[in-house]
Amino acid sequence: MGTGLSSPSPSDATGTAWRRDDIAGEARPPLVDLTLRARIAVPFVALLLITMVFLGLILTRTTRALTVDQRAGHLQELTRLVAATLPVNVVAGDPDLLQAEVARLAAAVGVRITIVRADGVTIADSAENDDPSLPEPSPEVGRALLATASTAERPVAGDEERQLVSAAPIGDPPIAAVRLAIDANTADGTILDIQRGLTAVTVVVGLVAIIIAVRLANRIAAPLEDLRRQSRAVAIGRLDARLTPSGPPEIAAAGDSFNAMTDALRRETTERERARKRLEAVLTTLADGVVITDAESNVLLLNRAAAALMGVDPAESIGQRFAVISRDHEMMSLLRTALDGGESRIATIEFGLNRRQVETAVMPVADAGELLGLIILRDVTDLRRLEVIRREFVANVSHELRTPLATIRALVETLEGGAIDDAEAAPRFLGRVVGEVERLTALVDELLDLARIESGRADLRRSLVSPAALIGGAAERIMALAHRAQVAVQVDVPPGLRPVSVDAGQVERVLLNLAHNAVKYTPPGGSITLATRERPDGLVIEVRDTGSGIPADELPRLFERFYKADRARRSGGTGLGLAIAKHIVIAHGGTIWAESELGTGSTFAFSLPWDVPAPSRPGPKVTVPGPAGRIGPPGGP
Repeated sequence: MGTGLSSPSPSDATGTAWRRDDIAGEARPPLVDLTLRARIAVPFVALLLITMVFLGLILTRTTRALTVDQRAGHLQELTRLVAATLPVNVVAGDPDLLQAEVARLAAAVGVRITIVRADGVTIADSAENDDPSLPEPSPEVGRALLATASTAERPVAGDEERQLVSAAPIGDPPIAAVRLAIDANTADGTILDIQRGLTAVTVVVGLVAIIIAVRLANRIAAPLEDLRRQSRAVAIGRLDARLTPSGPPEIAAAGDSFNAMTDALRRETTERERARKRLEAVLTTLADGVVITDAESNVLLLNRAAAALMGVDPAESIGQRFAVISRDHEMMSLLRTALDGGESRIATIEFGLNRRQVETAVMPVADAGELLGLIILRDVTDLRRLEVIRREFVANVSHELRTPLATIRALVETLEGGAIDDAEAAPRFLGRVVGEVERLTALVDELLDLARIESGRADLRRSLVSPAALIGGAAERIMALAHRAQVAVQVDVPPGLRPVSVDAGQVERVLLNLAHNAVKYTPPGGSITLATRERPDGLVIEVRDTGSGIPADELPRLFERFYKADRARRSGGTGLGLAIAKHIVIAHGGTIWAESELGTGSTFAFSLPWDVPAPSRPGPKVTVPGPAGRIGPPGGP
């Protein structure tokens, strides 16, 4: 009989009431609880009752047989006594006298007495003459006439009752036979009394047996029922379920085994949960995307990095086909090839609408006989871009170093060839050598400055500086270069701006960088504007020009180190200026950005927050002199 039945309603179609299990929450018939009890109690009570019935039958039969035998023996002795009491002359004499004597004896002993002559004729009978109770002649009378006494139980003619009959001979040789008869059913009265007593005893014993059987069944079934409930609790995840061992030793031992099993299961489950959480933590924090699929390419696991790369929700992706979440034919083909061929596959795939470079490794994994697909995704777009930038940087630095070194070598060779003795040419050549050395020194200084700022070792000497002073100082420094380039310099500083806590020298370096670039790429007759404006979170400084503008596809990479736009390559430079400016602004807690429109001009701006820590080592205002050629253009330094 099952115990896991359930029903949408409190009763079934037949109207049988069902109850709700308090642990598992399942509907089941109430008789389920009584099954084991019934199996224990019913056979016990039935066996006891059957035993009592059999004992009663045996006792009844035995008692009746003993009673009949006892009465038959008594009747036989009484028959001999009556035969000896009746003299032969009386039997052979007057019939009336014999009838009177027989009647007297019958009344005295309470039995029926019949005298039968040797010729089989009844000559005296204590009963009525028409009483057909006994057949004539009876076998006992025949044996008595042959001088043999006998006793037997015979049915009464025309009735269901039985009588005990005993006959004995009279005289030697027998001249007649005396026959005594009594009702054999008088023994049945005794048997009936015994049966009534046995019935009462059987009822009492049956009730006691039922009580004992129910108690015994409860003692056995209650621990098993508890075991069933706790097993259901374990099945739904309650691993803290415990049994209190009770009942017979075997059932108590089963309870101990159950507790040991739940303890082992809880330990194993806890360890598995810890391992799962460790794996989940590793996968969650892993920078590489990890996807696990089954043999049919259905997603079983997806970590955060993979979901971010594919632009999907991790929870909603579980169970979907990998082709649906990846939306990439090449990646799906790589997975199918690895699963079908049973070998790992590695490829770099241009993934997504922005065509990011994704290094994809697919490995078939066998797990408990099931084939799984392990996909590892590594976004190498930035790495590839850095490799390109590094190659460009090496080429640029090599060019920047080779040009002054070649010039120095040529000048030195000229001096060695005799120009050193030329009083007019020698100073000019030596001056050019010094200029090239300064150019090399400036390049190395920029590299060192960038390395120091990027590593966070920049030492900012903060002080409260007026925005007007910052803009005015930069405008004054750039004025000579702008005049030679025939570019107008304008200043737009609203009055009343509050001071900002910055390293004035470093911020002026950023301003000069942006202003030099603006002058360099503004055609004659154009203008540049140095402006400030206030925001709730800080001060914004802008450098606007009316130059040719910057292509939109180059704007995102302007502040990358070593990156140079096409126009910057034509104008020289190392590609470090804007990278240095970006990191100076970041060190101040601000941001830097660029906006441009081809044919109209560009705007470079950066913000400086108001709320900054108090300066640890305030210092004087510092400016960074240097030729305009060392300041990178907006397209690349």
